Amino acid sequence: MQVSVERLPGSLVVLKISVDTASVEKQVEVSYRKNASHVTVPGFRPGKAPRALIEERLNPELLLREAVDDLIESSFQQALKENELIPIEQAKLSDLKLEDDKSFSYQVTFTVEPEVTLGDYKGIAIDTTATKVTDDAVDEEVEKILDQASQYEDLTDSGIIKGDYVTVDYTMKLNGVEYPDGVTEGYPLEVGTDTFFTELNEGLLGAKVGDVVTVNTKYADDYGDPDLAGKDGEFAITIKSLRRRVRPELTDEWVEKLSSATLHTVEEFKERVQEHLQKQADESDRERVRTELVNKVVAAATVEIPEIMIEQEAEELMHELEHRLSHNHLTLDDYADYQKTTVEEIQAEQRTIATDIVRRTLVLSKIAKEEEIFVIDLDIDFAIMMQLIREGVPSDEKSLRKETIKKRKELNKEGHLHEIAGRIRQQKILGFLEKNAVITIDGVLFNQEKADEALEDVDASVTDDTVAEETSATDEAAAE
Repeated sequence: MQVSVERLPGSLVVLKISVDTASVEKQVEVSYRKNASHVTVPGFRPGKAPRALIEERLNPELLLREAVDDLIESSFQQALKENELIPIEQAKLSDLKLEDDKSFSYQVTFTVEPEVTLGDYKGIAIDTTATKVTDDAVDEEVEKILDQASQYEDLTDSGIIKGDYVTVDYTMKLNGVEYPDGVTEGYPLEVGTDTFFTELNEGLLGAKVGDVVTVNTKYADDYGDPDLAGKDGEFAITIKSLRRRVRPELTDEWVEKLSSATLHTVEEFKERVQEHLQKQADESDRERVRTELVNKVVAAATVEIPEIMIEQEAEELMHELEHRLSHNHLTLDDYADYQKTTVEEIQAEQRTIATDIVRRTLVLSKIAKEEEIFVIDLDIDFAIMMQLIREGVPSDEKSLRKETIKKRKELNKEGHLHEIAGRIRQQKILGFLEKNAVITIDGVLFNQEKADEALEDVDASVTDDTVAEETSATDEAAAE
């Protein structure tokens, strides 16, 4: 077999492959034996008749064609392996020529991943500032936690105030006459936010459970329902239930209860909140630095991206967008109208994003290859193990190992191990770039080891599990 490789612009490759007569004759013999076993000759068992009798019943041209087809596949795969080529699209066969001596030649054209010429990716200088969490930010977060920890109380002897959740029954009159469809039971609303009948927001204030309140409204002349347009409405409203959201008071006692006695004072609570917010800010700062670092590395590289790669990525982005929209019962046209744009403009935007994604992926993959950055099974097992610990799986060695093996099998069956490996690889590449960069934060050289230790700490903040439970209870109460 002879192979010539021609590289064309756009990462196109043309392989011209010639297969000699001896290889073809050998493959024809393989085809003969495979087909001979299925030939029936009277007086002989299948495949046991003399060759001459079998050949009379086999079409030599079909045997040759089958042999050539098999050789095209095998010789193409061999040529790819020998020349270290990986097609990223279906190869196109052309110029198949079969000579009188049974030798043949053909060519295949396909696109491969483009060559990436890296620029500087070590010693990149990044000068940035650190985000500092202010007292105001801490106070704002504390207020959110108090809101999340609020409880709902059923009240019977208190007057309605804005923000209360009430349930009412009402009957309606139009111009003093009972309206046939004007009886409603169990109408829920949050007083002060109702938009269906805005007069309720003021008319119910001060009323108690069991009270009957009369509220009047005037329907506009152009109101959507012609039966109501231009008429005076009178509503007799009976208050059936009243629920009020009661925020806890920020005291030492409340802090102890919320934190299961791990914290004892309001000051300790605020310090913990500050630590939690600062950790989030540090992570955000680090992500921003890594993004700037990758942008500089990608900008310094040279790569000619094949059109097929951009098209495939853009198609995937559009598919993901339409999938997300479908969850909200929206179409792409609906989304375009909402964004005051067109589907074509959205597609163009996604194509631009796709180009950036492909370029970044190619450059980072090239760095991984150059620096021999790999993901091994131990990396994946460790990632699974850490996730299991966060989910509350017992952390003793035996239980953790057993659950890790079980989870890995589940992920492998679902086809998610590849995704996990991809994320780990990405983090390894980013860590390599970060380690080899010169990062200055507020004039101080960045210490990656300390930053890694901080990110690996288990967050014991009261804003996690404890408040999540309070929030869940609050959400359930509101849903009722």
